[in-house]
Amino acid sequence: MPKRNLTIRLDDEMREKLQLVADREMRPLANQIMYFLAQGLDTYIRQNSLNYVPEEGMLLTNGEYQALLDRRRAEAAADIPN
Repeated sequence: MPKRNLTIRLDDEMREKLQLVADREMRPLANQIMYFLAQGLDTYIRQNSLNYVPEEGMLLTNGEYQALLDRRRAEAAADIPN
């Protein structure tokens, strides 16, 4: 997946703390921020029992995900000639 740019505004204290952590972890600041974002996103998805469906561009609950799979199976079965 291609990377896209995102501009965020940080107060001086937060930026300094992030830079200190990045230095301790021997990462560039941008990579440290990406690492923290990935961790936070993974935690949110896990805690909320969500499923990422990239082809739909959606985050779905387990029930919604199952309904999507059932709908796809029904559509696929309808497309099969008898």
